[in-house]
Amino acid sequence: METRASYTLVGTFVLVLVVAMAGFVIWLAKFDTTQRYTNYQILFSGAVTGLAVDSTVSYLGIPVGTVRTIEIDPFDPDLVRVVVQVKSDTPVKTDSVASVEMQGITGVSYIQIKAGTEGAPDLEPAPGQDIATIKSEESALQQLFTSAPEVLKSAHELLERANMLFDEQNRKAVSDTLANVEAFTEELSKHRASIGEIIEDGRQTFENIEKTTAEIKELTADFRQSLDTITKNFDATLKELDKTLTTVNTAVEETNPKLDAMLTSFTQTADTATAILNENRVAIRDFTETGLYEFGQFLVDGRALIASLTQIAQQLERDPASFLLGGNQSGYQAQ
Repeated sequence: METRASYTLVGTFVLVLVVAMAGFVIWLAKFDTTQRYTNYQILFSGAVTGLAVDSTVSYLGIPVGTVRTIEIDPFDPDLVRVVVQVKSDTPVKTDSVASVEMQGITGVSYIQIKAGTEGAPDLEPAPGQDIATIKSEESALQQLFTSAPEVLKSAHELLERANMLFDEQNRKAVSDTLANVEAFTEELSKHRASIGEIIEDGRQTFENIEKTTAEIKELTADFRQSLDTITKNFDATLKELDKTLTTVNTAVEETNPKLDAMLTSFTQTADTATAILNENRVAIRDFTETGLYEFGQFLVDGRALIASLTQIAQQLERDPASFLLGGNQSGYQAQ
């Protein structure tokens, strides 16, 4: 009886211990039988170094799930397929983006899900798929790892060029340059007084330039005022010219009827003269054919007559008695 009772006691103790350990494990893992999870897949095009199964999945820095599987995508060997288990109440949107981040300097990687826009719909599986796919992007750390070989190559080339730059010949050239700078500094120290005079002359020159600039500004202001005056006078002249042109236009408009009447009278006179010429065309032709010749002979005879009369007048004036009595007359001689 005692042996059987001890077995019962030991069995009861072991059973209680197992139940207590199970409860402790459940409490330690914060197991919640009411929490539901949703699976998503993420396709990464780059390396997922440091990421492992059961790695944390965070949403805006808050742990919301874990990594379930990591494998090569069976449809594209250049992609890494990661299946995550996320709390169902996590607001994963269609424009949410996942990336692999590194936690501190420990080298432990985790998946960070960035929130989408508020108005975007919740992410759902595509037709014909069991789980939805979250878009992915390279993190700053992944970009650094991707570009690290190129950076190292560039650094290596830079070091080689630096070694070529600081070879023996270039080092000697630098030393010579420093020696020349030192000699130049000594020369400057010897001619310090002359340099001071040059600086003083330069200062005076700049003062003169400032004075000249001020005078130029004053001249410019005066010229601007003169130009304004000329512009005003020119505007006034244009206004007077406009008035004069207006007056001339008015006078021309008033004179137009008189000019029209004058032109009409002149036209009538020309028509009358034309009619007279047409009526006396025969007489004019006869006059030009015979009368004009006779008129010419008449002028010749008249000119000869005038010449004769002129001679007679001259003789009469020179010796009227001889002209009137004829010849030389002898006078009475006394006895």
